[in-house]
Amino acid sequence: MWASIRFLARAGVLVGVVVLFGGCAGRGPSPMYVARISIHDQAMQIEKDGKPIKRFPVSTSRFGIGDEPRSFRTPLGRFIVAEKIGDGVPVGGKFYHRRFTGEVVNVALCRRQDYQPRTDSILTRILRLKGLEPHNRNAYRRGIYIHGTNEEQLVGQPSSYGCIRMRNYDILDVYNMLPVGSEVIIQKEPLPSSYPPSAEQVMAAVSATGKPVAAASSPSVRRARPIGEDSTP
Repeated sequence: MWASIRFLARAGVLVGVVVLFGGCAGRGPSPMYVARISIHDQAMQIEKDGKPIKRFPVSTSRFGIGDEPRSFRTPLGRFIVAEKIGDGVPVGGKFYHRRFTGEVVNVALCRRQDYQPRTDSILTRILRLKGLEPHNRNAYRRGIYIHGTNEEQLVGQPSSYGCIRMRNYDILDVYNMLPVGSEVIIQKEPLPSSYPPSAEQVMAAVSATGKPVAAASSPSVRRARPIGEDSTP
């Protein structure tokens, strides 16, 4: 009797080991996502296992590139997503010092060319970046994020105060794709031209006016006062 019990116990352990390792083998490795941001293109490309899968317009700093504190510039190089902030916050939800204030901005207004908000708000979701290289080591302390903005009409041209701004539904999409620890690369160079052009690029190519006018050169656009970008926690 005891011999039968010992045999069944050993058999149960073996079955458990087979199920455990069989399940792991069946799932396979998780896909690796990388966000590549081009200062030249004012665009972000999401790469899955080394292959581009999606592209979004973004806005980097209107003051250029750099990592000096209080410079309001966008740093270059390799980063990781150190924190993801905003789970459950509605689209247009406003953050102050990375906390949801309870206020929800109407993002439809943010797309209007005549919309002139008083402050530069951080909306919807935040991906907080940490630099991996000496020349971007201040990024985390400066509060360099990828985030939604209340100035969607300026996305696609340099207009931020250091962070990477995105349209609110776009940052929601990117937030859901990139886990903590994902690599983010910010580069001066253009993104690969082999990727299919976005709708914005097609419209720009066929437009009679050519390139869009940079917001900094337009005196009719009143700049929102920066809140949250390039500030210490």
